[in-house]
Amino acid sequence: MPDSTQHIIHTEKNLEFLKTFYKNFKYNDWAITVSFYTALHVIESAIHTVGKFKMQGKELIFDGSEHARQIFVNNNIIKHTDKASIHNLRAIVVQYSFPKIDACYSALSNMAWSARYFQFSWLQKDTFFAVEIYLKEILEWHNARFKTSLDVNFK
Repeated sequence: MPDSTQHIIHTEKNLEFLKTFYKNFKYNDWAITVSFYTALHVIESAIHTVGKFKMQGKELIFDGSEHARQIFVNNNIIKHTDKASIHNLRAIVVQYSFPKIDACYSALSNMAWSARYFQFSWLQKDTFFAVEIYLKEILEWHNARFKTSLDVNFK
């Protein structure tokens, strides 16, 4: 399981890859999908770095979304019978612990899900929003909060 540093390395690789094709707007579905998975690694890095979260008046300790399920069940955040995916668990962490980026992460998640399974053709403006608004906001948030220097320039 990757630690915070490994998630940042993966983030940087995804950003490098995204920049190789984003501006030609030929593969908008892939630009949206890569943007989401880049944000996912940024958030997992943040989760690993913070490690301690306050949710519903309880202090929870875990070091990644994959560890959240049992902790959420034990603390009545979700029910044992809930079939929440790791993506859903991560979204809960973002909502409660990183509210500043919740709207951007939710938008990217929804766009990427649609790009992967339903809508393979995206307008240039949608791709611009995914990359240069939503992803950029998440990267800038991480840079400010965790003193990283993730590249936010997509020119």
